[in-house]
Amino acid sequence: MPETITRTLNFESNYWDLYPTREEAYLQSVTQLTEGIGVELALRPGTSDFSHFEFAHQESEFQRSDDGRITVNFEENQRPEPQRSSTRVRAISSDGSSEKTYTVDINYYPKELYAASGQTAPGWVILQNTNLRLVSTSVDSWILQSPTAEEKTFAGEKWGYLVGEGRSDYEGAMEIGKSLLADVEDHRGIPSDAMRELSPFQQYERVMEGKDHVWCGNIAGMFSYACNALDLPSRVISMNHAANPDQEGDGYRVLLAEGHGSTEIFSRDLDQWVWIDLTFYILSAYLGEEGPINMAELYQFLNEPARLKSLKVDVFDPETNSVSSELATESSKMGALLNYFKRDQQFHYTHKSGS
Repeated sequence: MPETITRTLNFESNYWDLYPTREEAYLQSVTQLTEGIGVELALRPGTSDFSHFEFAHQESEFQRSDDGRITVNFEENQRPEPQRSSTRVRAISSDGSSEKTYTVDINYYPKELYAASGQTAPGWVILQNTNLRLVSTSVDSWILQSPTAEEKTFAGEKWGYLVGEGRSDYEGAMEIGKSLLADVEDHRGIPSDAMRELSPFQQYERVMEGKDHVWCGNIAGMFSYACNALDLPSRVISMNHAANPDQEGDGYRVLLAEGHGSTEIFSRDLDQWVWIDLTFYILSAYLGEEGPINMAELYQFLNEPARLKSLKVDVFDPETNSVSSELATESSKMGALLNYFKRDQQFHYTHKSGS
């Protein structure tokens, strides 16, 4: 019989880097000490008014850390028993306040513990439990658009009345989306090259003057820009899957999945990213009664037949100014969703380098 050859494939997800939530502090890294037994924790702040960190080991008093580096040490006593450490940390704002205390529980299992049972193994220092997010990005690092003061004024005059007044971030974003869809509905089509040189609001004005058309990328850019100008965090996610990104061919390229531009807003009320796609008139998506969901979840559920049965979308009709909740499988948008979000698609998230 031929020899069986095996190999291991690791499931390594960057999901939490793509979908961070808002926190006062994040765990950036855990590094083994060069001397002794233990680790160095590196924290980074998640708020703009950050002043410094404070930490306390076990039941001790809090100490100050300006750089967010905290050392956790264990004894080298050669005893065959585990050692446990619990560290509390908090981010202090410029006014001296802190809303949340995080806990980092780290255990040390010495090699003598395993030797006592007849096993040869190294010692292990294990991050046993923590409510600190170990991610390399923050919500703000995904917000690339920076509207000027003039653009914020424009957005406020055009859509400002749709946000606030008891509406959540998500509800406000949906209202902006409905207004924008109503405006551009009669101007859908292939945009000219002139649109590429314009900011989203300049594109909007050009289209409203009847000088050009919009497609998915323009709609996504305008919507996201309007949201960010009104302090509703939003990002544009582009997608396509080129068979060979470096090959142009004779004036054309081969795509395994069609290009598209979609959007997500970050709802501070829900503390999560929410998918909205105005190109398809979709204001939200749910799985059964759970939702709204983000775009990665949508992509997964669309390609899992069992869950697809429960996937619902809220679709806006500009002609009647109404929203209908539909099963995705029964929606007129289903064909487009399966085309753009099929299994072979690639999604391109862009964030600020070093953030």
